[in-house]
Parts: sequence; C-alpha cells; structure tokens
Amino acid sequence: RIKMSAGRARAMAQLYFDARNVMYQQASLAYTGGDGRLAAELSRRGREYGERAKHYRTLANDQAYKASNLGVHNEFRMDLHGMHVEEALELLGRQLDALSRLVFPEG
Repeated sequence: RIKMSAGRARAMAQLYFDARNVMYQQASLAYTGGDGRLAAELSRRGREYGERAKHYRTLANDQAYKASNLGVHNEFRMDLHGMHVEEALELLGRQLDALSRLVFPEG
C-alpha cells in the first residue's frame, strides 16, 4: 500500500468524483438517445469511479486525522476539522470502536 499525503489523496478523490459525474452525464445522454446498453455501462463506470473517490477521501481523512492528532495524548479530544460531517462521524465511530476494544477486549 502506497502512503499518500492527505492533500494528494483529496486531489485523487476529486478527480474520481469529477470522472464519476462525467460518466453519469454521458449515461444520461446515452439513455435519452435510446442506447440503454451504453447507458448501463457508463453508469457502472460512474459507480466504480465513485467508489474509488470515496476510498481516496477516506484515505485523506485518515491521513489528516493522524497529522492533526499527532500531539494529542488525550483520548477524549479529536480534531476532525476539514471533514464532511458524515465522514467525521464515520471516523469517530471507528475510533470509538477501537477504544471500546481496548476497554472491553472480549467484545
């Protein structure tokens, strides 16, 4: 796995989000033009690009979180600034799960 900076990962995510949007626009044009097969293929590629974008955005958030919280030695404080609300909540949930496994290792 290649280590990537938060900024680079966010840029990659944006490229994939943009590509996803282009695929969806072209799928819509193909569908209205009567080419359902092409529309389905373009839509599938759009979903694939969307998943890749989410992967890179998660990677960016993880890297930003690590960098922002490097000097934080208090488990009760987290810097989630710069993340979308849903992404911050997802990262918070993962951190809480990890902390709960430390406190209650048997689950």
